[in-house]
Amino acid sequence: TDTGTATDTDTGTDTDTGTATDTDTDTSKDPHTTIALRMDAGLGAAFRMAPQVMPTITIGVAAKLKRFTLRMSGTGGWRSTPVDATGYPNASASYRWLTARAQGCIDIVHQAPFELAGCIGFEVGSLNVAAHNIVNATASSRLWLAPQLGLRSHVRLGQSRWHALAQFGIAAPIIRDRYQFQPATTIAQTAAITVAVDFGAAVHF
Repeated sequence: TDTGTATDTDTGTDTDTGTATDTDTDTSKDPHTTIALRMDAGLGAAFRMAPQVMPTITIGVAAKLKRFTLRMSGTGGWRSTPVDATGYPNASASYRWLTARAQGCIDIVHQAPFELAGCIGFEVGSLNVAAHNIVNATASSRLWLAPQLGLRSHVRLGQSRWHALAQFGIAAPIIRDRYQFQPATTIAQTAAITVAVDFGAAVHF
């Protein structure tokens, strides 16, 4: 008689409690931490010649990395005004100002959708003054060189790429020329401190 028993019991357990977590902390989508290209255009007014204020047009392009922006722009302005010259009741003078500006800006305030930056730059260009309706009328172009300080603001328009912009700047011309019709008739002189205000629109890429 064989009463032996064979028992095979498997009590092993296999439990998988592992967890996988994928957290995306990439901040590259934040436009304040990446390189952004900007193009802008604006209309403004500039006090360049005492006592003349001339309308201006400015076109610029900029590259921004985090808080710092490097901007290149060109500005043109033109104005014609009468001149008080004895014996010449119809005498006038025209002013044409062209300049290129390199400018570096750093954010002071960055609270979406608003940005405010302080800027420092340098202007290189020419200032032309021409006399009209006077005997021996002449025109003269002089070199324009001026360090510049300013404030520049951007406000984003909704969720679009478009921004409204405003800039206020002062410059100190290195060359302060005096323009004359005749030796005794000064029609204008470059101001010691010049002021410019611009308003416009910018598109960001």
